[in-house]
Order: sequence, then structure tokens, then C-alpha cells
Amino acid sequence: MGRKTDNNNKPKETRAHKAQIVFPVGRVEKILRGKQKNHVSAGAPVVLSAVLEYLTAEVLEMAGQAAMDNKRTRITPRHLALVLQQDDEYKRIFAPESVVGGGSRQNIRAELLPASRKAKKVVDEAAEAVEKEVKQKKKSSKGKKKKSASNSILSTLNSLPVGEEQ
Repeated sequence: MGRKTDNNNKPKETRAHKAQIVFPVGRVEKILRGKQKNHVSAGAPVVLSAVLEYLTAEVLEMAGQAAMDNKRTRITPRHLALVLQQDDEYKRIFAPESVVGGGSRQNIRAELLPASRKAKKVVDEAAEAVEKEVKQKKKSSKGKKKKSASNSILSTLNSLPVGEEQ
């Protein structure tokens, strides 16, 4: 079964072809109309098809980037789920939806993640400095009124450079 032809035996140009979109305008119109035959304008299915095509292209482009970030050549449902959960605008649109096979989103607090080596080195150096300071204050304050150890720890931590690479 071929495409319908007009009087000159040329195939009729579809609305999707005229609008230069890929999504099927006729199918979208059929879904929009449903049981109500006369309440959808002629341009509504064309616009809706164009919007759906645009959204699909954007999501697939971002999923492709997510796949490349994970060193994969194939887009999986996991990549789609990550895209829909990470982007704020898509999260609003697709909030109640879930992707089958997409897994769950990791929500691990930053404090629970393992520290990087540089950060761990800075923390270790800070701990050593605090220990030295506490020992020195114990020696020097034998006859004086003792300060709390927490105050000395806080002052030492506040004096350390933050965010600088060594």
C-alpha cells in the first residue's frame, strides 16, 4: 500500500513533511481528537508534534553525553534516567515518571563520601597541628587556668588555608 497521490500522480505532501518534522502529525492529531471530533484546530497537532520532537532530541542529546561521560557508546535507560533526574527543567516535567531499568538516583551526602587524597592530607596535617598545640598548651599552662581543648582545635582549624592546593 503506497502513499496517496493527487491528480498529477505525485505523492501528497504530508503535514509533517511540510513542517519539516519527523514526528507523525496525523497520529498526534488522532490521539488529540480522541472521541471529540471537532474540538482540535488544524495547527495544534503540528505544533505539538514539533514540541515533542524538540524535547526528544534534547533528552537524547543529553543522554548521549551521559553515555560518553561513562565511556559507553550505547544509550541505556540508566543514562535517560540520570538526565531526567539531574536537569531541573526536566525534573519538573517528568517528576512523577520513572524510567524502567533506570535504577535509583544516588543521594549520598558529601560528608559520607571518601575524602580525596589532597583533602585527606590537609585534614591529617590539621590534626597533627592540633595535637602539637594541645601538648604545648598543656606544658605552658600547668600553673595557669586551663583552656578548653575544643577552643584550641577551633582556632587551629580556622587558621588553616581552605581550598588551596599545596
